[in-house]
Amino acid sequence: MYIPKRRSSLSQEINSHEKVFEEETEESQHIGCYLCTKFNNTRRRSSSSFKVGSFIDSLLIDRTSASKSEPVTFKFGILVTDFSYHIRKGGQLPASGNTKRVEIPFDVQYIEWSNASASSTLPHPATGGSTGGSSFSSPLVGNVEISKRYASYTSKQFPGFSIPYRSVLKLSIENTEGTTISICLLEYDLSKLPSGHKRLVRFKSNSIVIQILYFHLNKKFYVGDTARIVLLSKEEGITTNGEVIVINESKFDENHYKKCDRCQPYSQG
Repeated sequence: MYIPKRRSSLSQEINSHEKVFEEETEESQHIGCYLCTKFNNTRRRSSSSFKVGSFIDSLLIDRTSASKSEPVTFKFGILVTDFSYHIRKGGQLPASGNTKRVEIPFDVQYIEWSNASASSTLPHPATGGSTGGSSFSSPLVGNVEISKRYASYTSKQFPGFSIPYRSVLKLSIENTEGTTISICLLEYDLSKLPSGHKRLVRFKSNSIVIQILYFHLNKKFYVGDTARIVLLSKEEGITTNGEVIVINESKFDENHYKKCDRCQPYSQG
């Protein structure tokens, strides 16, 4: 009788950012399009509870063994802010580039790990107040479904926020009171990103981590799919400087964002 070897816990740990974000567990299935997999519960998630890679990685991919707070709605703002940079670098401003700021509501939650021996608690990142009790509270985490905003359109902008291939993105976060608690400036250059490919980028500072996807599709460029956000700051504050890391570049299936046999809203586009 053949008995498969049990993998060690070390071999099961995923350390690469690419694998953490891009690969699905064996229990997951890719069925249908972006709307199906994101919003119709046809993609099953692994039921195992564990932390993968670093603490930030665990929060970004939503794989922790902790309980979550009730969601609170924040606003994510995105704007192409420095067209002069684009032109100085020799680019011509494409008509597809957005010049207006777009706001997208999204839910954030904080996560608590029970720790009876804890002598103190972290302040709630949204209010600055203590969460109380004998537990440590994580930073606020949330996912911004950028492509969902455009999915109901048959517009040419789908699958995301249209941008020139080279410029500066201004990303902002507003809390429930409408106060801007974070601003991030991301200089980018997609001139070497092949058509039909996507680039996963992470902006990291001492107060916020934002992970976004750039797309190159038919000579047009987008920010789309899901932006993943971790608010690290214990107090309200504005951040404009940070480190930008290219995590991964890979091909993507255009039909995953444009066509589906089940989803009528944009199967016609």
